Amino acid sequence: DRSRGLGDVYKRQVHEEGEFDIVRTKRFTVKPMGVEEAILQMNLLGHSFFVFRNTDALDAICVVYRRNNGGYGIIETEDDEE
Repeated sequence: DRSRGLGDVYKRQVHEEGEFDIVRTKRFTVKPMGVEEAILQMNLLGHSFFVFRNTDALDAICVVYRRNNGGYGIIETEDDEE
């Protein structure tokens, strides 16, 4: 059935195993920007994290997040060198 996406297949498989239940999937464009702009965008949206392409790090996909103890953190991805 083509009306079912991969998310539906994944949810069914995991649900059968009884481990996880994905209740929502969002898609969005990952925009290029610096870390400070990403933090501003995250705060404007009222979110606790924000995914972006880091123009300060060769357009790597990164996540900025608000830390529980204050301040911000950043998760930077890098390509597998295999």
